[in-house]
Amino acid sequence: MVDLRRLDPIIAALRPNGLIGILFHFFNDLNARETASWHAFQV
Repeated sequence: MVDLRRLDPIIAALRPNGLIGILFHFFNDLNARETASWHAFQV
């Protein structure tokens, strides 16, 4: 699992490119869901 928050400076630099923003939010959401499901699985 990759912590995309570490890429924030890169993302901020590329943010004018809408596709990068969409992809970032998509993968960030996917990452959050994976984390949530993993925690649910552990309980």
